[in-house]
Amino acid sequence: MFDSLTFMFGSDTYVLPKINQDKYSGEFYFRNDGLDITATIRHTTRIDKTRGGIKVERHAVDLTVKVFATVSGQPDTIRKQYFVFENDYRDGVLNTTDCVLALKGWFTSTTVGNLLQWAS
Repeated sequence: MFDSLTFMFGSDTYVLPKINQDKYSGEFYFRNDGLDITATIRHTTRIDKTRGGIKVERHAVDLTVKVFATVSGQPDTIRKQYFVFENDYRDGVLNTTDCVLALKGWFTSTTVGNLLQWAS
């Protein structure tokens, strides 16, 4: 599906080439002198027995950034984010896309800043 993933951090752009692929997942990786970036995409399904055996598809994207310490004896800084969405297999792509994009649109520098201050 994807041969690489591109992420922007501030004004810096990083392209992560695919390093591993199986039937339901892919792994992407970038490294330079200052940081290490790993992204993983996974797809799974499950049966929701509480709703009559409906098949539910689950899609997960993990992004981990390790910033190497610049001071001897200090630990590296690790930032990890992940995004998961589920949809009934019978639901339309447009409906699921609208829901995912609504949550994505909610994430702004203000809302992230509030979450970092433990807002709920």
